[in-house]
Amino acid sequence: PGELPAFALRTVGKKVKSHTPLASLAGKTDQQIAHALLPMLARALDKVPPQHRGETPLYVWATAGMRVLNDHQQDRLWAAVTRATRQHTNF
Repeated sequence: PGELPAFALRTVGKKVKSHTPLASLAGKTDQQIAHALLPMLARALDKVPPQHRGETPLYVWATAGMRVLNDHQQDRLWAAVTRATRQHTNF
């Protein structure tokens, strides 16, 4: 009684994947990174009704290739992904 439910990640249908590995975008401009992510972001937008996007978390995962990048490269890349997501979606 009074306990919070455990966190559960529930996907809506199949996961949406990018055709471009995130690590391969290291060193690219924000515009190039956004351009590479836009198809994936558009597919994610199609899955979630507009009225629910503001309350729906969007998770972007990377492959093991990100471990090859140094901390600065990883931080810069994740910041660019965040900016692109905020600029082009309302998640």
